[in-house]
Amino acid sequence: MTKKEMFALLDTIVDDSSLENKTEMHDFIKHEIELLSRKSSSKGMTKTQKENEKLKNEIFDSLLESGGFITVTELQKRDENLDQYSNQKITALLSQLIKDGRAKKEVVKKKSFYSAVIE
Repeated sequence: MTKKEMFALLDTIVDDSSLENKTEMHDFIKHEIELLSRKSSSKGMTKTQKENEKLKNEIFDSLLESGGFITVTELQKRDENLDQYSNQKITALLSQLIKDGRAKKEVVKKKSFYSAVIE
């Protein structure tokens, strides 16, 4: 149950009760629900997420240029911009690309190779 649903349930409980300060309770619950609504509506991409999207596109382009399966280390050597990021960050972004269906991974003798998925 979400916080918003919980407050809505509390509102009906207060409504059915014989409390003296019902209006204060209703106002408080209404205010909390509004705060939760504002919080959820303001969600967008963070600065880091926007930067990661650009980086994912660059990684995808490098995968396309490689023309086949390539390791993260080889990918970093090919692209000077990718060399400034850690293997772990590149691997994490590659995992997101795989989840999005834009890349694929093949493991050969415990070594991971990546390639672009062309639609």
